[in-house]
Amino acid sequence: MLSLNGFLLRSDATPANAWTDSASEDVKIFSWEKGQLAVLGPDDAEILEAAETGDIIVAIVRRFSAAPSWTIFIREAFDLAEFGSGRESLGAAVFCAVPSAVDNGAIRWVAWTFGSAGHALRRSAQDPRFGLLAVLNLMVVPLLKAEEAGLLQPQRRRGPQLREMRYRTTAPYVQQTGHRAARDIPVDGFRVDQTSDLVAAVGGTGADPALTTSTLLGGRSLRFRAWVNSPEELSELASIALERSSATEYKEMFSWIDNIRLVDDPGVTRDLRAQLAGEILANPDSAMIDAILPDDLIETGEDRSIRYIVFPRERGTGQGNVTLTMAAIARLLDQTRDVDAGDAGLDADLRFLDESREPIGKATVLECISATLRRGDAEFIAYDGDFYAVNHSFVSRIDAELSKISLSGLPYPRYGGETEPDYNKAAARDHPDEFVLLDRALIELPDEHGVEAADLVCSSGALIHVKRKGKSSVLSHLFLQVANSCELLRRSTPAWQQLSMLIRERAASDPVIAAIEAAHAAARNRESELEVAFAFLGDWSGKTITSLPLFSRISMVNEARRVSNLGFRPTVALISTR
Repeated sequence: MLSLNGFLLRSDATPANAWTDSASEDVKIFSWEKGQLAVLGPDDAEILEAAETGDIIVAIVRRFSAAPSWTIFIREAFDLAEFGSGRESLGAAVFCAVPSAVDNGAIRWVAWTFGSAGHALRRSAQDPRFGLLAVLNLMVVPLLKAEEAGLLQPQRRRGPQLREMRYRTTAPYVQQTGHRAARDIPVDGFRVDQTSDLVAAVGGTGADPALTTSTLLGGRSLRFRAWVNSPEELSELASIALERSSATEYKEMFSWIDNIRLVDDPGVTRDLRAQLAGEILANPDSAMIDAILPDDLIETGEDRSIRYIVFPRERGTGQGNVTLTMAAIARLLDQTRDVDAGDAGLDADLRFLDESREPIGKATVLECISATLRRGDAEFIAYDGDFYAVNHSFVSRIDAELSKISLSGLPYPRYGGETEPDYNKAAARDHPDEFVLLDRALIELPDEHGVEAADLVCSSGALIHVKRKGKSSVLSHLFLQVANSCELLRRSTPAWQQLSMLIRERAASDPVIAAIEAAHAAARNRESELEVAFAFLGDWSGKTITSLPLFSRISMVNEARRVSNLGFRPTVALISTR
């Protein structure tokens, strides 16, 4: 019984060039022919590139390393002369040449790694979803019929059952997380958001008899235990694994896995960077590309905001940039492009300062761009410095639901580039008959956390929540705040009473108080739907609400649906600088 760890090499990788720089000098490569190993040298690369089905290549990794300090301590402290005397780290990889049906029968290499060899393979040489898709398909494929399997009895097809799931959650914070169960359970038992979380690995019991000897774990690699007695059996397992990773049965029950996928192919990333730079230069006001402030640079609890944006080669507060526009980014890309690297400007650092001109942090231009890119039938998004492949129909559904949210008709003052608190103060100060300032005023009930009912309250009674365009991780807090405020008001009469008290303390006149209280009384009694506005500050020239980052749109759709179900009327306000 062996613990197997299998990787699928990319189509341009071979057993000779799949190693990291640090490991390549310690690797010796052999071919397995007629029951014997034959050494392959640097001049034999053509043999690997012209591989045929059934070819087996063996790589041995042998390194000498210093003993760890704990080993030395145990050996000397307890007088164990032989303890840890071996200073050789061993690894091996068996590469099996397997035809790929989805590549028109082209040969692909599946590598079974042992010992340290798994860590010696370059990430860029590995297919990033080989193990994940293999396991997902093995979760849903029917068991073989009794007459086909010989020993197996017919069994009913079951729903997908997983024991482990690892994923990258995107809201409100981007983080790696995962859950493991004591036994195989339905997918719904895992705390994963199927609309936005990026699944990296899953584990469970497969339905293919050849791979059911243990729990399967699939991410980049496919891991399981199996009885193996010969190299040829590894080839057979490689064929099964590649066939399963290329199948599409998983889409019936796991189609949401493909809604959003991190692009992990350096070649595709390189092409997308070039396309993005070209589209920005061609049309900075495209509705498909937008600039977003990296407000996640500000640590939670800091009472600071981004006020100035300083471009390369600028000093102090630069040119006094208080908004980040695509026009300014296009000028930077135009200044830095050259024949060899037209997208070099995407890596330029932008510096961000607070109101006191103190530095907050740096972010690259690419990290400050949200974009949708189309390449043939494929659709991609750029966000936070990464590229993602997205399902077009999924995005269309999100945008269609988002477009159903009405635009707010309230008389918002024009945005001048200031921070949210300054904008809110100015709106209430300059338009006292229209707005009441509630920014940072909390409704506090016993044994509960304080909730901000709104940043501004309009004389119509509308609750307005204001945020500058920024990262999805920050906007998600706005969306949650809006929904939590509505939920608190819907279930608590004391919350309405506190809100009324705050308005009475801060309103400029009795007529404004009377108008607001009348609207709130009607809403509280379910006589009308009170408007709750998601208000976004920024440069909206040529943009719509669907120009927000995809992760923000997903979060907003979910929370707007929740607000509507609570009996309020969600709206959107795009408050622009021009």
